[in-house]
Amino acid sequence: MAHPTRRLIIQRTAATVGALSVAPQLLAQSAPVRIGYAMSRTGPWTGGAQTSQEPNYLLWAEQQNAGGGLDVKGVKRRIELISSDDRSDVETCVRTYEKLMGSDKVDLVLPPWGSNANFAVAPLANRYQYPFLAPT
Repeated sequence: MAHPTRRLIIQRTAATVGALSVAPQLLAQSAPVRIGYAMSRTGPWTGGAQTSQEPNYLLWAEQQNAGGGLDVKGVKRRIELISSDDRSDVETCVRTYEKLMGSDKVDLVLPPWGSNANFAVAPLANRYQYPFLAPT
């Protein structure tokens, strides 16, 4: 068996280094877009939240993913929704968003249901520099 030539070794090394430098970018581009929110699934706000807001979030994510995902800088990325029940409680809602934006570092947040919850969460979004649209 012939030994590889110096030229062949250099070519293989260069190809390996090139592949390793591109691989993290490809993995990052294919990572899902993590979108977090809290929503009333129990308590007095449930009727409004489950009628007018959460179903829309779920439908939007489902339709986007069916179409290949969300277009981020020309790359389709799957949407991963991260949600929890705020129990129709402002303090629970605020703690949830603080975790989503602080330690979880989701890519984007969707607003909770209701004025009280939105007014309570808006300062957090400002502090963590997340865009925050409050439709309800």
